[in-house]
Amino acid sequence: MKTYDEKTFELIENPDLSAGYTYPGKRYVGTERVILRGTVALYPPSGLGYDKPVYEDCLFFHPWEPGEKPGTDPQPSDVETRLANLEDQLTATKILLGVE
Repeated sequence: MKTYDEKTFELIENPDLSAGYTYPGKRYVGTERVILRGTVALYPPSGLGYDKPVYEDCLFFHPWEPGEKPGTDPQPSDVETRLANLEDQLTATKILLGVE
């Protein structure tokens, strides 16, 4: 089964499973023309039909992001930065609502 990068959809020959994980999915590869049975004789030359989408089963590779890998903790500086940003947003929201 083929493995693709989840963001760029580039084919990956040997994904490094220590740097991320794979999950099953489907990738669009094109369309297939389906001709309805018995319509070629009634509507020559090609009959009546429709385009059916074609998908292939594949795996998508998701690289670990900082703090996402099981058994690891996010960097403290990252958590502190995110907390400070949330506090700023909360203060701005209170001012907009007239609570503070």
